[in-house]
Amino acid sequence: MTVLGDVTQVIDCEHRTAPQAGAEPYGYSVGTRAVRHGRISIAAAKPVTKDTYLSWTRRATPALGDLIFSREAPMGEVGAVPLDPPVCLGQRTVLLRLNADRVNQHFLLYYLMSPASKAWIGSNSAGSTVLHLNVADVRKIPIPLPPLDEQCRIVDLLEDHLSRLDAADVGLRTSLARTEAMLTSGMWHATHGLDAAENAELQSIAEVRLGRQRSPKNHSGDRMRPYLRAANVGWDELRLDDVKEMQFTEAEERTYRLEPGDIILTEASGSPAEVGKSAIYRGEPSGVCFQNTLLRVRCHSADPEFVQKYLLAEARAGRFMPESRGVGINHLGRTRLAALQIDVPTPAQQTTAIAACQELVDEIGRLQSSIRAQARRSDALRRSLLAAAFSGRLTGSAPDLSVAEEMIGA
Repeated sequence: MTVLGDVTQVIDCEHRTAPQAGAEPYGYSVGTRAVRHGRISIAAAKPVTKDTYLSWTRRATPALGDLIFSREAPMGEVGAVPLDPPVCLGQRTVLLRLNADRVNQHFLLYYLMSPASKAWIGSNSAGSTVLHLNVADVRKIPIPLPPLDEQCRIVDLLEDHLSRLDAADVGLRTSLARTEAMLTSGMWHATHGLDAAENAELQSIAEVRLGRQRSPKNHSGDRMRPYLRAANVGWDELRLDDVKEMQFTEAEERTYRLEPGDIILTEASGSPAEVGKSAIYRGEPSGVCFQNTLLRVRCHSADPEFVQKYLLAEARAGRFMPESRGVGINHLGRTRLAALQIDVPTPAQQTTAIAACQELVDEIGRLQSSIRAQARRSDALRRSLLAAAFSGRLTGSAPDLSVAEEMIGA
């Protein structure tokens, strides 16, 4: 057993200058959120200009063979530096430059991902608000160090098993994506193009209203009321674990108070794909109003359950994405939504469509729960394989997976 600082250079490249805005990206700054499961996610890294990149790599330029380690939440994550594009260190990450004569890159990578390493890192972290690991403590992480040929043997055994899990995980993600496509298609066909449906603007069958704007002057007062915002609305569900309050006058409360059966739809989002997702308010919490990141659809000539499923099908199919406007934040707008053309079938057809959508949601939900359970099982098996590898229990024989299965939950 040795420590990380004996087999690597732990290089802290903390920087203080901000990246230049508006210039052509030259490289990417790898912060803590870009280091995941042994890989560097360029999609989660921040683009930087050439001047910033050169400034941030004065001490060391990350190169093939190096690892980047996150010392703040998600703490202890590690990833291998990619061949391309150029990357530099973001805040709270350090570069691990290996002594190739003593330690194999993939052996160290997998060990730092193992339960034993995670446990040590967790027990040696510090911080009152955000847990982190000091650079000095990174150097003290214990590392088992068998001979290089044994390290290579362990890596070969692990990668044989992990590659199969990787393939299974790809299959699970594909299956989950297909269930989402099935749900979108099924909901669309249940609500659109029905016989005898009449085409009308949404505003002819419902009142469409934008919520009340939030302002610093309304942060306190004697008429504080709970209100819903975009963060409280999911895909066909309300998320009520964090409902905030602000001041409403009596007249404002009458205007913006929600009633059971109201459809709440996201008017603004940082992601175009999230604009237009909706749910029905069913009376909880009571006396709640809504903010101007939401639109309220209050039906007077159609069943709100049908209208909500119709609008949800439109949103899931991406029909609101071309309508959204904005730089940074995407907006749908009350006027555009109010003018939306909607097929309104007979009351009996609306009832049938609602039941068909609910049956579909229930069936797809059960299927997705099963897929996610398999994904959790795969994650547990991955952790137990890492634990088995560094405790000498992997042999390369058929029972290896049985050994890993036995270690799950142990």
